[in-house]
Amino acid sequence: MSNYQRSTRECSFEELRPEFQQAFLEYLKVHELGDLDPASYLCCETVSTLKKVSGLPAWLNGEQEAVFCTAILLGPENLVWARAGGSQTQAAQVHGTSLSLLKVKEVTSIMTLDTGLEIYGLMIDTKKVARGSIYLGEDPAAKKFYEATIRAVAKANPKPVWKLPRWLGGG
Repeated sequence: MSNYQRSTRECSFEELRPEFQQAFLEYLKVHELGDLDPASYLCCETVSTLKKVSGLPAWLNGEQEAVFCTAILLGPENLVWARAGGSQTQAAQVHGTSLSLLKVKEVTSIMTLDTGLEIYGLMIDTKKVARGSIYLGEDPAAKKFYEATIRAVAKANPKPVWKLPRWLGGG
């Protein structure tokens, strides 16, 4: 069972927490990803609150953050996400990638039963290939975001069509 209770809401860019707005604008500017046109981005924000955990799971996981927030922007060409602690004063950590360099799928962790997006691709800020998961929960807004992201990545990065070579009878 998940250690966190997650609540996801769909929102406009202007409805995101101020530290997320500022962090996203700076990230897009620093990495030259163009100006932010809020109308072209799908946004969501998730608040994750730690449930009371005791026994072996608490010992194995160590000290966990009591509350943290995750915000994600899905744009026409990129996916950018940020995470910040529950305190409004903590700076948000932002990462992103181009949709054309990304593979995503909806996953459910077998250990915690958390539902989220597994992301695999070249990160813009590190120039390294990374794999990780962003957990948003099972709210209707989260499901909508998962589906929209999977569709956008499939459109930007379609699976290659394999053909048999001519010498094997392919056309």
